[in-house]
Amino acid sequence: LVIQQLGVGSERTLTSPGVDGNEEEDTQEEKALVGERATEYRGIAARLNYLAADRPDIQYAVKEACRDMSSPTEGSWRRLIRIGKYLVGKPRLVWKYGSQEPMTHVDGYSDANWAGCRQSRKSTSGGAIMVGRHPIKCWAKTQATIAKSSAESELYGIVRATCEMLGFLSLLSDLG
Repeated sequence: LVIQQLGVGSERTLTSPGVDGNEEEDTQEEKALVGERATEYRGIAARLNYLAADRPDIQYAVKEACRDMSSPTEGSWRRLIRIGKYLVGKPRLVWKYGSQEPMTHVDGYSDANWAGCRQSRKSTSGGAIMVGRHPIKCWAKTQATIAKSSAESELYGIVRATCEMLGFLSLLSDLG
């Protein structure tokens, strides 16, 4: 439905849902989307956000699209089209959970890109929770505060991963 709404055909697919760099940034000449077009943008971005919970391959690109929901521009629409073209080429993501020995611990991984957003200078934290070889949860979130260094940005990423891990361990404890 999202792909149909974006009007993306199967003629050209992309290998990544987004890129991090100047080519993805809005220029000064970018016009704001208004009226029905802005409403349509918000609806598609919200659907993609729902889909991203199960698709770690699009989480960062969708997070960036959702950041534009308050005031979408033509550049925002182009980034949505890019996600759509990626999804045409990769319509499914299969999570394989093979047999493994019972695990006695849970692993958490985190990373951060310091000042990744060139406009707000905010960083993004990303991470995953793994039980053995099985990914349980993945995330990509914009950090609330502006980090003054890459070490500070990484610290915020570690704190985020620790909070996610504590929540998951609490869930496991509740389940026995």
